[in-house]
Amino acid sequence: MTESVHTWQDHGYLATYINKNGRLPPIVRGGAIDRYWPTADGRLVEYDIDKVVYDEDSPYQNIKILHSKQFGNILILSGDVNLAESDLAYTRAIMGSGKEDYSGKDVLILGGGDGGILCEIVKLKPKMVTMVEISFVV
Repeated sequence: MTESVHTWQDHGYLATYINKNGRLPPIVRGGAIDRYWPTADGRLVEYDIDKVVYDEDSPYQNIKILHSKQFGNILILSGDVNLAESDLAYTRAIMGSGKEDYSGKDVLILGGGDGGILCEIVKLKPKMVTMVEISFVV
């Protein structure tokens, strides 16, 4: 019986997980920029990272912004991939996918992080937007 590595491919990136024999495919380490980041469900994702845009510690977490040719800038907080510029559909879904009318309303954004929701909300002409984020650095 031939062993094979199980892979999952979607949206142009390849996530690899351990096969039934507990083996992983070779991973290239030691580059100037780490290309591999774990997902919340334990998969290891390889991104086409080409540069570090920002890397700083706040009193609450480490903040990294990495650039990917495919996904644009990617926000990573304490080692967890949060969002990328390519995640605009996700941002719009959080906002109600056009079903919610924000015009003339007061809007509160809790944990605005990358500012993606703020950027999209202001296009919808609210009366006032307040964004609260625990870390001023983010």
